[in-house]
Amino acid sequence: MGEVVVSATRTEARVFNVPQDVTVLSSEAIMASPFEGVEDIVRSVVGIDNFRHYGLQTNGIVSPVIMRGVGSNRVLLLVDGVPQNDNFNNAIAWVGWGYIPKETIERIEIVRGPTSTLYGSEGLGG
Repeated sequence: MGEVVVSATRTEARVFNVPQDVTVLSSEAIMASPFEGVEDIVRSVVGIDNFRHYGLQTNGIVSPVIMRGVGSNRVLLLVDGVPQNDNFNNAIAWVGWGYIPKETIERIEIVRGPTSTLYGSEGLGG
């Protein structure tokens, strides 16, 4: 595996020089994963929890994400810098995992702990 660069500070930094707990999954690791969906790949990372909801308003494609006990209304999910979880009225912020094909992912960066100074109040949990 080659050198991994983490950009949680919005500038390039080596993963060993970042003073925060960061997990980086490369596209090779994602494609080698036995899981079909991105939701399951993310759930396999220590400290991350998500669960599918089935019912009248959901279809099993969306679910909240919980990181270190902090609910999805304070955990930010970005795809190419664009927020993907909707935090409307401070309710459960659903993530449309089923709409993200794993073949299109270059890498997944999981930053544990507060990132509000970089990304705003939704990044309180990571």
